[in-house]
Amino acid sequence: MRCSLQEEKAEIKAQNYLLEKEKKSLELRLNTMESQEHAYIVQIEHLKSEVAAGVKSHDGDDRVRV
Repeated sequence: MRCSLQEEKAEIKAQNYLLEKEKKSLELRLNTMESQEHAYIVQIEHLKSEVAAGVKSHDGDDRVRV
């Protein structure tokens, strides 16, 4: 019976190890997604400001100027 308890303890430790690794992996993915979200928000705000500036300075001429 003693051996069975040791085996069960080893199995639980192994499961815990794998769960901790998975948790860290998910935390890294979440961190990456949050960083991407922030970058997208900044890009959207920048594009909105460009559109607003374009609307203010638009003179009706749609030709590309060089």
